Amino acid sequence: MSSPFAPRFWGPMPVVAAPLALAMSLAFVAACQPTAERTTRESGIASLEGPVRAASLAWDDAHNAGDLNRLMRLYSDDAVSMPYGRPALEGRTEIEADFRDFFTTFTAHHQTTIVALEVVGDWAIERGAYQSSATPNAGGVPMRESGKHIVIRRKIDGSWKVQWEIWNTDTPPSVQ
Repeated sequence: MSSPFAPRFWGPMPVVAAPLALAMSLAFVAACQPTAERTTRESGIASLEGPVRAASLAWDDAHNAGDLNRLMRLYSDDAVSMPYGRPALEGRTEIEADFRDFFTTFTAHHQTTIVALEVVGDWAIERGAYQSSATPNAGGVPMRESGKHIVIRRKIDGSWKVQWEIWNTDTPPSVQ
């Protein structure tokens, strides 16, 4: 009795499939080989990553200063921010309104730790962790949060701008 999970096409490979399988195998082997681009990227990784890391640090600095104008200069016009538990904010105008409300209500401190960073051409993918606190401006106990994020930046006119971002908390925010 045959298994329902057994492939139904045992037997000789059709004539058309054999060249396709060979081409795919060769493409896979070629993709695994070191290339001049990979070697250049690996040897010059610090020079490629430096400006992206600086953009991440500039984000923390602007956020911590509550400087909305400086923070918004770090976003592309058509950026998308995807906060946890809320609809996506599409475009710099929506993101700016959200930060304006936040800064009106809280004084915050945010610290990013970049866990992994890939830079390819005019795009950078940052995987990070963060620690954040937000103290109500009306007085009260700070809320603390830790989490992780993915930020994708695009190089626009020589500056690394946030294009897409998403983050999640590790635990619900706590009051301390």
